[in-house]
Amino acid sequence: MAAHKSERKKIKEEYAFTEVILPHDASNMEVFGLITRAFGAKEITTHASFRELYSSIARLHGERRTVDCLDELPSEFLALFETVVLPLFGEVVEKLPALFPETRMPALRQGVSAELVLSRVQVLALNVFAFMNAFAPSMSGYSMRFVADPMPWCVAKTQAVVHYFARVARVGLSELRGRIVLTRQVLDDAVEWTKADGRLAELEVRARADGTIEDDGIGMLQADFANEFIGGGVMDSGRVQEEIRFGVTNPELLVSILFCPRMCDNETILLKGAERFSDYTGYASSLQWGGDHVDSSPRDDDGTFATTLVAFDALPFAEDRQWEPELVRRELDKAYCAFLDRTGGRTPIATGNWGCGAFRGDKRLKTVVQILAAAHAGMRPVAFFTFGDRDLVADTRRLAARLAEKDATVGGVFASVLDFVRSPAFRRLERDERGAALLRALEQ
Repeated sequence: MAAHKSERKKIKEEYAFTEVILPHDASNMEVFGLITRAFGAKEITTHASFRELYSSIARLHGERRTVDCLDELPSEFLALFETVVLPLFGEVVEKLPALFPETRMPALRQGVSAELVLSRVQVLALNVFAFMNAFAPSMSGYSMRFVADPMPWCVAKTQAVVHYFARVARVGLSELRGRIVLTRQVLDDAVEWTKADGRLAELEVRARADGTIEDDGIGMLQADFANEFIGGGVMDSGRVQEEIRFGVTNPELLVSILFCPRMCDNETILLKGAERFSDYTGYASSLQWGGDHVDSSPRDDDGTFATTLVAFDALPFAEDRQWEPELVRRELDKAYCAFLDRTGGRTPIATGNWGCGAFRGDKRLKTVVQILAAAHAGMRPVAFFTFGDRDLVADTRRLAARLAEKDATVGGVFASVLDFVRSPAFRRLERDERGAALLRALEQ
């Protein structure tokens, strides 16, 4: 296990950037000058002229790319892009130096609990330049590369981002109130799970097969089943839970990619204040933009949306190593870091099948992990949205009721999990039999 953990730490250190270089930095002045001249001369008024500007920027970066997605947009979106969005881009280009007097900013670096607050106008400006692929190559992770890909799911993300820009343009920059708050949370001390004495009878657990975290988790801490690189593949062809949330429904979340280096095993990231602009239909390869969305979430006095997401990354398990005790502990620590409210509050948690898609996590093991983490994090009520899995709903409800009936503790259940994975009977089970067998063992 030590080799596995040290390998992950080494990989993370290679991506531990500490500084963010903004588009108007001296190191990127050739690109920024090209953009300011083009918009200042009112040359960028059609999608064709924008395409040429985009290609010129790409050439300065040593790339051969263009905005193929624009050609795939419905005609009404192209008209919106030319008449509403491009004038907004011109306004933002002019205002960027005033919005960011300093051309370099500190990142939310690994290993340090810290917070970054940006106005929503600042976030808009950064997203505009990301759409144009206008950051310096060292910041290339924050470039909306999906606009260069004509695949249907990339078109859906492009429609959503164009819609976001258009909505903001119609409101006006002076009326774009509120802030986006990014917080890196670091769990400094390892949890002694076998000594955790919280009684699971005190934990409220709900589960439902219908509904979604983003639609039905209003007022809750909403789980983002994150990649350890926050945003995952959203800037390219990614099209599942995290990428949909960032690239379609709430594009203001994209700014976290710029400021948040790869998460370590004891870190999570809170994201507060992003407005939802769009709906969607489908999922993965069937993803489509689903139209305008009016966000009914409550707002703080300054206009900040009171919606908070927590990004926490599960481990990928191409091989079924997820039952190894040290990796179970890693997932528990990660979920606990995500669910712990440093202010002492008990806002409910909206979560679901964390790490159980492409990462091949076991749904029932991950349910147990999240129940224990929520209990240890101050008995925060937890609502599971199972994405249509009615059997998992029934299993979750039965497990929660049985653990309460037994007056089980967090530490006791964790010890039972370890006993289960170390038993000879466990080794005889097939991969798809282990989750159900775990629940039977815990319910005895």
